[in-house]
Amino acid sequence: MKNTLLFLLLSFTTFSQTYNLQSGINNYGEEKYDEALAFLKKEIAQNPKEGKAYYYLALINVENKTYAQGLTQVNLSIANLASTDTLVSYAWQFKGDIYYHLDDLEKFESSYSKAISLKPTEPSIYYGRAFDYCGFKQYEKAIADINKVLELDEGNIRARDLLATIYLQQEKYADLIKICDRIIKLDPTFASAYDNRSYAYYMVGKYDLAILDSYNAISLDEKDSRIRGNFITFSKKNFTLGLAKISSLIKEFPQKDIWVYVRSQLYRYKKDYKNALADFVKIFEMIPENYRSSFLTARAELYAEMGMHDKAIVDYTESISLDSSSAHDFGNRGDEYRLTGNYVASVKDFDKAIEMDPEEPWFYYRRGWVKDEFLKDSEGGLADYTSAIEVDRDYSYTYLHRGRLYAKHYKDTLRANADFRKVVELDTIVGSGGNARHYAYFELGQFNQAKAWLNKTLQKFPEDGNFYDAACLYSLMKLPTQSLAYLDTAFIKGYRDFEHLAKDDDLDNVRNQPEFKALITRWKAKFIETKVVGNSNDKLTNRIIGTYVIPYKPSGSGTYEVQSKINGLPLSMMFDTGASDISISQTEVDFMIKNGFLNEQDYIGTARYTLANGEKEVSRTIMLREVEIGGLVLKNVRASVSKNRTAGMLFGQSAMGRYGKITIDNQKKQIILTGDAK
Repeated sequence: MKNTLLFLLLSFTTFSQTYNLQSGINNYGEEKYDEALAFLKKEIAQNPKEGKAYYYLALINVENKTYAQGLTQVNLSIANLASTDTLVSYAWQFKGDIYYHLDDLEKFESSYSKAISLKPTEPSIYYGRAFDYCGFKQYEKAIADINKVLELDEGNIRARDLLATIYLQQEKYADLIKICDRIIKLDPTFASAYDNRSYAYYMVGKYDLAILDSYNAISLDEKDSRIRGNFITFSKKNFTLGLAKISSLIKEFPQKDIWVYVRSQLYRYKKDYKNALADFVKIFEMIPENYRSSFLTARAELYAEMGMHDKAIVDYTESISLDSSSAHDFGNRGDEYRLTGNYVASVKDFDKAIEMDPEEPWFYYRRGWVKDEFLKDSEGGLADYTSAIEVDRDYSYTYLHRGRLYAKHYKDTLRANADFRKVVELDTIVGSGGNARHYAYFELGQFNQAKAWLNKTLQKFPEDGNFYDAACLYSLMKLPTQSLAYLDTAFIKGYRDFEHLAKDDDLDNVRNQPEFKALITRWKAKFIETKVVGNSNDKLTNRIIGTYVIPYKPSGSGTYEVQSKINGLPLSMMFDTGASDISISQTEVDFMIKNGFLNEQDYIGTARYTLANGEKEVSRTIMLREVEIGGLVLKNVRASVSKNRTAGMLFGQSAMGRYGKITIDNQKKQIILTGDAK
């Protein structure tokens, strides 16, 4: 459902409406659909001819993708609304949107025509029809509606942005750049325009301009993961420029973990694992516990790429212990167990991943590989490969592995070749990784085609994984000299997964050659020299060594007043045994900003915090660069900003407990914090 329509509907005047109707509308606006549904049903029970209630019921049904019910409700809305009610035209518009979801172009157009006949000068209706026309790929009709919007509302940014989307779909990059130029002149803060223009620049080979525009886009919209992904992709064309731009953001906003994460991914692309892991150390200094799981997963992926599979398992395990809702965490850990030779644990994790997400073919494919190749369970492997294909008939690698199983174990050449031909049919686009077509050509005995496809891949994507694939292919073709040359190039380009290499039967034809063993020994030695050991088990970088004695003044009800310094400013702080978090009042924050102890850049977002009374509250969060208590100095401490201006500075017991063991000596009036032994 389009948010633009929601925004429009919520702007209606709702004075003099009944309690149930108004509560239903309000809850719908807050996306509390179950609550809204209950109120609206009560309204209709009392007032069965209330057209607005039917209208909002239709909205909820479409949000829930129950389109038949939505159609019934919107028709009841139209039947019961007064003909003079402005909502009638929007009801017809919404009816058109329902027919769009039902792929009924004729009724979609008929409904929108009725809406426009009722309000022929309303830009939002033309915009809604243009939006849906894009979904139907009726671009010329969409452009005509966009032009009508701009005729009625010349400054409409959203209409121009939709036009940019059309040009993007049509690959009209010159037109896309032109319309984005206009949008940016009208509104220099419109992130989507920079994002679209960056893609156009990238596609026409203007890579530096693409990086600069993508930088502007993420500066304006840091939460959009696709924009961040584009910046990382574009920066591969000029790593120095991309690194410089993201480093400038880190300098300007040193407390924002998201920019440090983006930089870590740039380092990861360059195989600069030392700096990538160093950035993760910074991230773990900055984030609260409830963010830790996702970053542990990200670091586990980095360790996996480095071939440090034991460390990847540690990070995945801790991530799962904090948040066990991700099937991919279990699946990825299962693959790491495969690489370390723990096949029982691997299958168990894939079992769990499939239980959580039975529609993900990769889980079946990978579990089948473990059963087939390592546990010698051919029947189990075949069943899993087939299940993966039944879930997704377009995943070429599954056909490759099933074809090999048919050929080697079952001696079923007919079925094997059918699978190999399916790989050739599916794998038609040269990619940066995951290519299977050259292997299928080899299995079909078409060696020249295999070499030609591989060369095409290497020319377009000369990356370590593709050179590793080349080493495997030439090993299979029993051409050891070429195989080892490609493997050496893969190492030069950053390949480091010695565990995978040791278990890859594609290399069996060269594995026992002295030249192969010498190559592996040489590169393992280089890897060990540059290997970076991360802090997988470190809970905090603010690790306390020794014992600190902090004097206090009792304040009653489990609270103790202690003296502290926040960014150098002396402040009294309340240590509260009943609170779980760290908070500072808005009054103190305002004073610190005014006097230079904090600045606006220290705000780092919002989070849900537990107050001292146990209630939950969404508060702004701020990074305190230095907190000093009784000689103990903590760096980069995240705190919530309390809406209670008289609350002062509060340090909860569990928050303090993150840094060490706490003992309270009531006789000596001391808080004793003990960390690691020296």
